[in-house]
Amino acid sequence: LDPRWMTEWLLAPRAMRPDATMPHLLGPAAAAARANAVDLAAYLATLRDAELPPAPENGSSGDGEALYADLGCIACHRLT
Repeated sequence: LDPRWMTEWLLAPRAMRPDATMPHLLGPAAAAARANAVDLAAYLATLRDAELPPAPENGSSGDGEALYADLGCIACHRLT
C-alpha cells in the first residue's frame, strides 16, 4: 500500500469508494485528522514491502501505532 493513498483513504474512505465499509474515524478537525492519518499511514508503512516509495509527509509511526490500537482498527484489520 502506498502511504499517500492510505492517508487519503483514512481521511475519507467513502469519498474514494462509496460502498466502503470502513468508517470515518478521524474526526471533523481537518488539521488534526490529517496529522492522525499521516501517522497511521507511517505506522502501516512500517509493515509493508521496502520496495514501495516512502510517505511524502513525515508521520510518526509510534503515534500511528498508538492510534491503531486506540481507534480499535484491530477489530477489523488483523496484522498477524
